[in-house]
Amino acid sequence: MPRDRFPIAVVHLHVPPDQVDWNRHPAKAELYLQSLEIWPDRISAAIEQALSTIEDPGESSRTQQILRVAEASAGYGLDRTITPAEETPLLELRALAQVHDMYIMAEHPSGMWLVEQHIAHERVLYEQIRDRWNPVPVELPVLLEGLKPVQVEQLKRVGLAIEPFGENLWAVRSLPELFLGRSDGVAGLIELSLAGDLQGAQVAVACRSAIRNGVKLSLPQMQDLLDAWQGTKNPRTCPHGRPIFLRLEESSLSKYFRRSWVVGKSHGI
Repeated sequence: MPRDRFPIAVVHLHVPPDQVDWNRHPAKAELYLQSLEIWPDRISAAIEQALSTIEDPGESSRTQQILRVAEASAGYGLDRTITPAEETPLLELRALAQVHDMYIMAEHPSGMWLVEQHIAHERVLYEQIRDRWNPVPVELPVLLEGLKPVQVEQLKRVGLAIEPFGENLWAVRSLPELFLGRSDGVAGLIELSLAGDLQGAQVAVACRSAIRNGVKLSLPQMQDLLDAWQGTKNPRTCPHGRPIFLRLEESSLSKYFRRSWVVGKSHGI
C-alpha cells in the first residue's frame, strides 16, 4: 500500500496447509498461495456476502454501528453526506510554476503546495468518465487480433459493441468518447479488455488519457488543471490510491528557516 495509507478492512484467510507454498522465501518471512486464480473469486464472494448484511433489516443497525466504531477508531473521519460538485468551494490555489515538467507549484494562503499533474488530471478525468460512461458508435470499427474469450466478454461487460470479424479478428463498433480519434486506440482497448470490471476500465481510460509527466504546461493550463482538480469529489488521491499533492504549511517553512529566532546585535543585523 502507498505510504501513510491504511486498510479499512483486513481479510483473514483460512487455508488448508497443502494450498500454501512454504518455500518461496529463504527466511519463511513470506508465504505464497497455490492455485492463486481461485482465491480472488472466493474472497470477492465472501466480501459480497458480508456487505449484503447491510441490506438485511435485522443486521443493518448492528453492521452500521460496527462500521462507525471502526471508522472512528481508525481516524478516517468519513463524511457520508454528498456535496454537489458545483457547490464545492475552490481552495485558493494560484499556479506559480512547473517543476521538472511534472509538478505544479501553487501558492496557498496557508503555505505552498506541489501537485503532480498526471494524477491530478487522472482524478479529474476518472470522475468525468465515471459519471458519463456512455460508449458511442463509430463509423469505422477498430479491429483487434488474438483476443481471448475472457477479453471479449470484458469488453462487452463494459458496454462496448464487439463482434467477430474473420479468423481470430474482432471488430469493436463503439468506443468511450475519450478514445475517439486517438492513435493509441488499439492499445487502449487491449488495456480495457484486461481491466477486470467497469471501474477498472474507467480508471484505465482516465490514466491513458491524462496529461503525461514530462509535458510542458503554460500558467493558464496549470491554473485550469488546479481549478478542475479542486472541483472533484475526492481530490486527495488518484483512482489508484496515490496521494496527489504535497502540502508545505507556512508554519513548517517558518520552523525550517528558523524565522522565530531572535537575532542579536552581535550579528550586525
